[in-house]
Amino acid sequence: MRKYIFRKGLVLGIITLFIGVSVIPIISGDDIDSSISSNNYKYIKKVGTKGDRDQIDQSQIDIDNTGQIFRNNIWGAQCIKPTYIIQTRVFLAICKTGNPPNDVTISIRDSLSGADLTTTYIPKDQIPSYPGILWLEANYQDIIVTPQQSYYIVARTTGGDDSNYYLWFGSNGNPYPVGEPWYSEDYGYWWGIIYDMDLCFETYGRDNLFPEAPIISGPNSGLPGISYDFTFNAVDPDGDDVRFIIEWGDLTSDLTEFVTSGTDVTLSHIWTSKGSYTITVKAMDTYGMVGPESTKTIIIPRNKASGNLLFFQLFERFQNTFPIIQNIFRL
Repeated sequence: MRKYIFRKGLVLGIITLFIGVSVIPIISGDDIDSSISSNNYKYIKKVGTKGDRDQIDQSQIDIDNTGQIFRNNIWGAQCIKPTYIIQTRVFLAICKTGNPPNDVTISIRDSLSGADLTTTYIPKDQIPSYPGILWLEANYQDIIVTPQQSYYIVARTTGGDDSNYYLWFGSNGNPYPVGEPWYSEDYGYWWGIIYDMDLCFETYGRDNLFPEAPIISGPNSGLPGISYDFTFNAVDPDGDDVRFIIEWGDLTSDLTEFVTSGTDVTLSHIWTSKGSYTITVKAMDTYGMVGPESTKTIIIPRNKASGNLLFFQLFERFQNTFPIIQNIFRL
């Protein structure tokens, strides 16, 4: 507890030293507006969705004279509980003091000491110097999460010292009741919780919809031993890439590579025996979501040419045994 009190006092003391009780100046980008609400700055980001698909999931956008320093061995984190199954990006309100030497790393974890589930970087040159505050986007590779489970936004960098560091702003009073901020002073090995405060963030995510049932194009009948082409096409409502799981009806199957949603994929297949075969196809998106199946039946009758060939082979072999048949063919 003594370590926690010292750490929080250090953070609040440094921020108060630089900020005091005055109104915090704002650096506004083209996609950011600022307004004052209850004497605190509240930001509304005018940003388009990621591919017109993702939406705001979790957020804590109040800012007062508090926050979390991060530099070299000192890291910061904020616990969140997402509601969307796919997490796409996050915005953070950060600035820098002095000249930290390296970029900021932002990652998502399912435990503070666990591996990064996804990671991205914010270039140091994009981060404003105090007294500016800018909401910066960390647009990482999309990940699948378990809704309502705890995850952690982790911010860190390398290098820096007491005069050159980054600051992740926050607000007192537990404004985000389902999560809390954390800090580490040993490169993320040991973590301590900071009570009655939350850091500023805004996460984006989306649900994952099933790919639509594929459309199958190809012949309705054929002959044994002949290769036939079939074309498959499926649309994913989210615009995700898709692949096709194909059962040919003769105990063989194929799994295609991923292609852009709505793209034709053509495969060839040979049936060696006569019969009625049902082709079954499903589309899978890049997150493993498998949509409804489509079917198509192809009839493979006996190949007449093959039957005639067999007859003549038997006749040549046993022609002396069947003189009547031999005389007929001589006619």
